Amino acid sequence: MGLVTPGGKVVWGKYAQVTNNPENEGCVNAVLIV
Repeated sequence: MGLVTPGGKVVWGKYAQVTNNPENEGCVNAVLIV
């Protein structure tokens, strides 16, 4: 599953956890919850 960040980027669970960019913090947290 993937999530769309406020910037319009689709972040996949593992990818988001690995990159963990400041702009994706909210998305990463959501992915971790899922």
